Amino acid sequence: MKKEKRNILMIVFIIAIILAISTVSYAYAVRTSTLKINGQGNVDASVWNVKFQNLSSPTIIGNTVINTAPILSDTTIGTFDVSFKKPDDLLSYNFYIVNNGDIDAKIGTFTKDIVTCTGSGTNQVIDETLVCDNLIYTFKYTGTNLDVATGDLLRSGDSKQVTLTLKYIGSSLPTNSVEITGLGITIIYIQD
Repeated sequence: MKKEKRNILMIVFIIAIILAISTVSYAYAVRTSTLKINGQGNVDASVWNVKFQNLSSPTIIGNTVINTAPILSDTTIGTFDVSFKKPDDLLSYNFYIVNNGDIDAKIGTFTKDIVTCTGSGTNQVIDETLVCDNLIYTFKYTGTNLDVATGDLLRSGDSKQVTLTLKYIGSSLPTNSVEITGLGITIIYIQD
């Protein structure tokens, strides 16, 4: 009987050890589960392409003389030089602002330089005031009376025709020639 008790105790002890080992193994497995996520992602390059295109021939009213025609690049219209010879002389150009990229754009910054008139001679101040007070310099969407302005949207694939106009509306001319500077405009498009 002693031997039987000892065998039973031994079996109970072995079962207890097996249960203890199983419990520890299960607890370890629960605490050390391995999780895997497999996948792949891409961020494709976008195309940013906002530019000027298709500068028109000038519209000239009156006796306006183009001393130097403008040069158009993708991002600049520059180096134009014009002389007004009588009241109501006008010069304007039409061109497009085009978004050939795949990102919608909007004007983040629109800045027009300060127009400066520089005269000479005995009536310098009077001439400068006469010219600057009677000079109209606009940048509008063609066919509208809407100025190009900060916040204007240009969706991907769209284009907008704009008109740049310089006009002298004075009823008289200065005594001496007056040089006009500060006709620069800077437009910075940003992602919408």
